[in-house]
Amino acid sequence: DAAVLRKRQADGGKHFLADVQVRRKAGNPLEVRIAVVGNVDSGKSTMVGVLTRSMLDDGRGAARQKVLKFSHEAQTGRTSSIG
Repeated sequence: DAAVLRKRQADGGKHFLADVQVRRKAGNPLEVRIAVVGNVDSGKSTMVGVLTRSMLDDGRGAARQKVLKFSHEAQTGRTSSIG
């Protein structure tokens, strides 16, 4: 069960933020799907790493490294696939 607690605009209306509460129903596995949208190098993969691995980033991409699937992503610094 998910409920939007609060929605608001940020950056002069360019972005939208929402506080969402997610509750698991008894006996059902919890599955949450989140869309992350942003410009190149805005920290999308780092945020996904922080949320899915329960760790803070060290400022050098430690959280992002946890979600990389391919070696070229680490070499180029560009994430092409998360999952």
